[in-house]
Amino acid sequence: MSADAEKPVVSIVATFHNIKPALIRRCVDSLVAQRFSKSYELILVDDCSTDDTLTILRSYQGYDFVTLLELSTNVGAGGARNAGIRAARAKYVTFVDGDDFVSPYYLGLLVGTQAATSAQFVVSKCVIIPYNRVNKERDWKRDADVVVMDRSQYLEALCYEEVTESPWGKLAPRELYLQHPFPEGMSYEDVAIAAEHALCCERFAFVPTVVYGYVMRPESVVHKSVAPFKQATDFRNAITAMLNPIARTMGDDALPLCYRRCLELARLHSLLKVTDGKPSEVRAMDRKAIDQIRASLPAIAKDPKAPLRNVARFRILAKSPAMYDKLFGAFEAIKKGVER
Repeated sequence: MSADAEKPVVSIVATFHNIKPALIRRCVDSLVAQRFSKSYELILVDDCSTDDTLTILRSYQGYDFVTLLELSTNVGAGGARNAGIRAARAKYVTFVDGDDFVSPYYLGLLVGTQAATSAQFVVSKCVIIPYNRVNKERDWKRDADVVVMDRSQYLEALCYEEVTESPWGKLAPRELYLQHPFPEGMSYEDVAIAAEHALCCERFAFVPTVVYGYVMRPESVVHKSVAPFKQATDFRNAITAMLNPIARTMGDDALPLCYRRCLELARLHSLLKVTDGKPSEVRAMDRKAIDQIRASLPAIAKDPKAPLRNVARFRILAKSPAMYDKLFGAFEAIKKGVER
């Protein structure tokens, strides 16, 4: 048998760092139980966990298609994915975060869509699941009307969040990630590299069927009462890295880009409210973000695709940040109460 014949059709790279045991098992169990008729490999990357994560992952080494990478230093999500990419043997790669889980039809849908459309980049749909509902059984659907897009259409969809910038739930060539690895040493590395990855492709396929379960953990950013100031600077740098290549492609005044810029700057404002940075540094970064939103409002007012609720948010934030914080702080409190 030739070396090529022995290669799996697709590699799943799943990354882990100090994750609750129940979530690890829910994730890996969903990955080893794929209803996929072709060969695949599962690469589990432990990012130097200090709890029982590695012990649990080792229990899956009995599967002949599972490879466990034990990193000796904590390199973060970007570095862990890069390690998994280097170890992968298949032509195509898909990523799964270690606290999430997927449909039994996940691989079949992604790989089948790629084969049917010849797309270089296949994107599936996810559902956000509060942590306290993670054990609820899901009725995964298999039917889907695939939407094929060119690069300009995909970038527009990215700007309007019709597709996510996150690497999970996607299928792309391994070579793409080898040539354009994830940034390391920063948060939001997936946001920073999203546009660069997209600009390397010409044909995209979006499958509007939910096959990926994104678990919202209590310790995630939206639930934190205090976040390091570096997190805010990483976020600012990440959105700049994502939006600049889109601006060079679309033009800096393109309506989809103006909308996404305002959306991310509003998120930066909310993140700055809970950072531990020096007040002067926080105020300066926040003032610049709000000034950019104000400058973009005339363009967004002309955008027929911009959701009116978000346009209203931007107007309130530009006019009165204090009022914005009061209104949306109450909304976040209600949302957290529902998730509990």
